[in-house]
Amino acid sequence: MPLNLQSKTTSQATIEETRQLSTAPDRPSRNETVAFAETVGPPRGVLKPSGSPGGQFLHLRLARPPSLTPWIQHFWMVEWDLRQATPRVQETIPHPNIYLVFEQNLEQPLSPMAAEIFGVSTGKFSRRLDGRSRVFGVKFKPGGFRTFVSV
Repeated sequence: MPLNLQSKTTSQATIEETRQLSTAPDRPSRNETVAFAETVGPPRGVLKPSGSPGGQFLHLRLARPPSLTPWIQHFWMVEWDLRQATPRVQETIPHPNIYLVFEQNLEQPLSPMAAEIFGVSTGKFSRRLDGRSRVFGVKFKPGGFRTFVSV
């Protein structure tokens, strides 16, 4: 899949399921593409990047399926390719939500994907971007994450 990482909002985005074979008849097979509904507006909370401009960058907010409405606000995806550019620090002001975040280093596609849960933050979030990576996140509605945690 060619990398086209211009910051934009599209009417439909796709992600390919590549990790597991599905045996359930209602799930896509390994080689099928899963389509998301329309994007839900431009990215928000992103501060100006520091460092020299350059490289390629994509940031999308993706609509959730109707069945997840009680728990999920939306999905989001960030992908960058700074292999031929100077690394930079990107900062955001996160909304007061819980996020489930998956990150994949695209320079080492067979390396394990990282997964983290982030709680409500009271300050800005800073991250050094370099190389080529992709991050996929789930933004939960207030109280929506609790359904998935037993205490």
